[in-house]
Amino acid sequence: MSIVIQSCGDDDVIPISELSGEWKAQTLEGTIRTESTFSGSSIISNSTVTGANMNYYLTLTMSDNKFTAQGSYDIELATTAQGSTLSVTDSYPNLSGSGAYNSTDSEITLDASIYDISLNGMILEVTGGNIPATYSITNNILTVTEVRQEEMDNGTISSFTDINMVSTWNRQ
Repeated sequence: MSIVIQSCGDDDVIPISELSGEWKAQTLEGTIRTESTFSGSSIISNSTVTGANMNYYLTLTMSDNKFTAQGSYDIELATTAQGSTLSVTDSYPNLSGSGAYNSTDSEITLDASIYDISLNGMILEVTGGNIPATYSITNNILTVTEVRQEEMDNGTISSFTDINMVSTWNRQ
């Protein structure tokens, strides 16, 4: 897996050194909309995602182009389908991952996802999968916005998912 974080426009170029260092997760918020079809019937679900108890860190090391992500977080997920809402909180304790990244003054590509979310029994990788995400840094706060679509068809069930996520990270 890889992620791409890029800035929009030439006037938004952020030097590589600005991304280097340790970042502590502050927020994760977003929406997930899935339309699934099984035997000709369609079900639409809408979910809201909120990160809680964020004790999660991302470290980017410029000298060797490596990154680590470690710590813990909870995901509060509220899903509405066919008029019913189900709310769950999943904990992700003692996480640790690492990988390599490449970057320019306006783009960074990590080879693993930063967040995983359990959605209907499947693990959804957030900020990953070689999908571009926009970013900005203001007053030592890194804001990453990811918008993407996923399709799945195994011959019996097909689904189309829209994912919109925003995470903020505070420089340590």
